[in-house]
Amino acid sequence: MPVCQHCNTEWTWQQTFKKIFTFKRSITCPECGATQYLSRRSRNHMSVLAMIPLVIGLPLVGLSLPASIIVSIQLVTFAVVLTWMPTFYTLTSEEEAMW
Repeated sequence: MPVCQHCNTEWTWQQTFKKIFTFKRSITCPECGATQYLSRRSRNHMSVLAMIPLVIGLPLVGLSLPASIIVSIQLVTFAVVLTWMPTFYTLTSEEEAMW
């Protein structure tokens, strides 16, 4: 779980999960209110994780499986990725460039 660089408080899974759906560049620490940013490494991991359901789903279409099975597998994969994402969050006090 991520740790605030300002107050060294470890965020809970629930707090981190809520921050996944924030589309702002900065994230506010729920404990001290300090502005935090996702690390470059963390953003790269999020990008890769978001692609996993697509990578798993595309080959399933070619297997001519029933649509209900493909959709079920996709939904389970998406749920697993969503619950796994908060564990990859790391925070920094300064915004890092992607390159």
